[in-house]
Amino acid sequence: MIGGVYVPAGVVVSNPPYTTHRDPAVFPEPNQFIPERWESATAEMKAMYRPFHIGPRNCVGMHLARVQMLLTICALYRKFDLTLDPQMTDEMMYMRDQGLMDASGKKLLMHAVPRQI
Repeated sequence: MIGGVYVPAGVVVSNPPYTTHRDPAVFPEPNQFIPERWESATAEMKAMYRPFHIGPRNCVGMHLARVQMLLTICALYRKFDLTLDPQMTDEMMYMRDQGLMDASGKKLLMHAVPRQI
């Protein structure tokens, strides 16, 4: 029994990250782009955020992808002041799950101004 529902033996039950990332009890306004929420992330937020899945079938490239994302973001923020373009809407940022996560707007419009070092 799961949540009062009978699940026969041998049935695979999964919980896709897409659903846990949008749990309003853990992430208030889950469909809003609010990066500041991670400045004081709770233990529950950290547990529920799993973009590469978990367990024996998680993404084999997870560690490489995380290092590459970190290096890329650090390089961008070191060289540029970045701001979101006013043309971007919440609807454009809505994520669709089609096997791979995909923003419905298919683009991210930003302004990058080189930093004066």
